[in-house]
Amino acid sequence: MGFTLTAHGRAGHSGYPELFVNANSLLIRVLSALENMEMPSSEKFGKSTLNIGYLQGGVAGNVIRGKATATVQIRNAAGTAREMRERVVDLVRGVSGGKVEVEFASEGYGCVDIDADVEGFDVMTVNYGTDIPNLEGRHKRYLFGPGSILRAHSDHEHLTATDLNLAVDGYQILIMESLKSK
Repeated sequence: MGFTLTAHGRAGHSGYPELFVNANSLLIRVLSALENMEMPSSEKFGKSTLNIGYLQGGVAGNVIRGKATATVQIRNAAGTAREMRERVVDLVRGVSGGKVEVEFASEGYGCVDIDADVEGFDVMTVNYGTDIPNLEGRHKRYLFGPGSILRAHSDHEHLTATDLNLAVDGYQILIMESLKSK
């Protein structure tokens, strides 16, 4: 579940903070509360996670910012997307007094249960979203790919030729197994 927070303050010169409302300060309080919010967990899907992925606010060190934004992602490991959405909205309103808006990118979805019934594959719970819930029809639901999620989006993200060759072999096995179940 992804959302954008927008804090609305009142811009002015930093020499007179009592006359203005710092949007950055509002946003920081909300983000801190979100990071400290009790998150649900489950035995099967592990802990829910929260990531503050992008912050924007400020024009200069001597300016109280009138507007600040942040994008946040939550991977919910228990409960429904609606329940998490309500928790986020209530927390943001409570902490900011209505001065920080929440805009959800989508409704989001809960945990995704996938098939893991083919021998020879390592199986693990992963903390990221997938398009699997959007696939229509009755079919096996496998989540598989080359490389390591632990290197993804990092400065050392890469795939080796071996990773790609193993992935081709793995996809062939999954396809053959899927065809057997028809």
